[in-house]
Amino acid sequence: MNLRRFAQKCLQKRRSVLKDWRTQLSEEKTLLFNGQVCRWESSYTMLSVMLDDALTLRACGDLTRARPQAALSSEILDHLAAELVAALEAMGDYGRHFGAVAAVTPLDPEFFRDENLRKAAYWSSVLSRMLLSERGRFFHKLRTLVGMIEDLADEFREAAGEIAEGITANPGGYWDTFEQLHYDFNTCLREAIVILKSFLHVLPAEQLESLSRRFEAPVPYRPAGVRTLRSSI
Repeated sequence: MNLRRFAQKCLQKRRSVLKDWRTQLSEEKTLLFNGQVCRWESSYTMLSVMLDDALTLRACGDLTRARPQAALSSEILDHLAAELVAALEAMGDYGRHFGAVAAVTPLDPEFFRDENLRKAAYWSSVLSRMLLSERGRFFHKLRTLVGMIEDLADEFREAAGEIAEGITANPGGYWDTFEQLHYDFNTCLREAIVILKSFLHVLPAEQLESLSRRFEAPVPYRPAGVRTLRSSI
């Protein structure tokens, strides 16, 4: 394939995702999409408020109150991360069993601040463009996002734990990572929302109620350091 044709195919794929985003879902699918996004956004707003309070208190020198706020923000992020992972896993399961494979675009390294995540996004983008099938690109992006979300949750939890203990030799370093982790987590959240809408466009209508029940089910507890089986997506 020559360069011009390759570029046209990439542009066509981006337009497909953009078309999915702009196209109205059915009423039933819109209800599911809006409800799921509302839950995610509510949790993310709480996370942002808690983290902003913690950083403000720390800037004022009030570490006694800042540390518990940091720990609480970590708990909120942990829960939201688990919800996002569960949703991505659900889309992967339905994609395998019912052929519901959404159009996706490669991750953009420029949307991440953490160097490791930027590298992961870069190589994910390279591999995505090498995968020949739409199905392969879909599952590859799900796996990559799950890994990023879990890595961010682990790093956030570690930083919050060190700060809460108050015994680390370099507390400033952990505080400084919060804003970066928060920014990158927001990027993953936006990616998940875009994928969800594209996925709902291709999901068979008869599977909508089943997916809704799965989304509403309690998120399984995952102890710190225990990862999802990414290869299952």
